[in-house]
Amino acid sequence: MRIGIIGEFNPNYYTHLALNEAFIHSAEFLKSRFELQWISTATIAEFFEREIHTLDGLLMAMGTPYCNMDAALKVIEYARENNIPLMAICGGFQHVLIEYARNVKGIHDAEHEETSPNAANKIINALSCSLVGEKENLNVIDDNSLTAKILDEKEFEGKYHCSYGLNKNYEKILFDENLFPTVINAENEIRAIELKNHKFFIGTLFQHQLYSTPENPSKLLNAFVKVCNSDV
Repeated sequence: MRIGIIGEFNPNYYTHLALNEAFIHSAEFLKSRFELQWISTATIAEFFEREIHTLDGLLMAMGTPYCNMDAALKVIEYARENNIPLMAICGGFQHVLIEYARNVKGIHDAEHEETSPNAANKIINALSCSLVGEKENLNVIDDNSLTAKILDEKEFEGKYHCSYGLNKNYEKILFDENLFPTVINAENEIRAIELKNHKFFIGTLFQHQLYSTPENPSKLLNAFVKVCNSDV
C-alpha cells in the first residue's frame, strides 16, 4: 500500500513532523504496513502521468501555499472523480473547496486570498482572528456523516495552525447534495467537510494529527489508512 502526501515537506514545520509521527502511530495501532511518500507540487506534472495511479490514497498537506497550486488542484480533482481516498488538512481543506468551486460549481476564477488578494472570487479568505497555535470547541452537525461515525463524539476540541478559512459568502453556492459541512465552531463557521458517495473524501481545517499519540492515534487518520488498504 502506498500513500502520497501532497505538499512541500519542511522539517522546520512542527505540523509536518506531527503528521509523519501520526502515521507511525496509526500504522502501529492498526498493525498495518504501508509506504508513505511526500510529493512536492513542483514535481506533480512529471509524477502525475507516471505514478499517480500507483497510490492507494492521497493526503493534501498543511503548510500552504503550495509551490504549484494548479498541480495540487489537479490531484484533488483526480481523487474526487476516481473515488481515490483523500484526506485534506488545513491548507489542503482550503484547496479542496477551491477545486470544487472551479470544477463543479463553475467558478473558474475561484482563488485563495493568501496567493491572490485582489481576486474577484476569494473562496478562501483571511479569518477574522488567526488560529495559529489556537484551539476551538467544535461540534459535529451531521450525525449521518462518515466524519461523525469515525469521531464517535458530538463535541471535541480542535487544534489549528492557520489564518485562512472558507469565505462565508460562498457557503450556499458551494454546498449541495454531494459536498456538505460536517463540523462547525461556536460561531457556526465550517471546520470540516466531506463528499457523499465517495470511498473517503474528508477535509478538516483543524489538524487532528496534533492530538495523535501511540496509545490514541488520530481516529480520522486511522480510518483513512484503513480505507486505503481496502478493496471496497
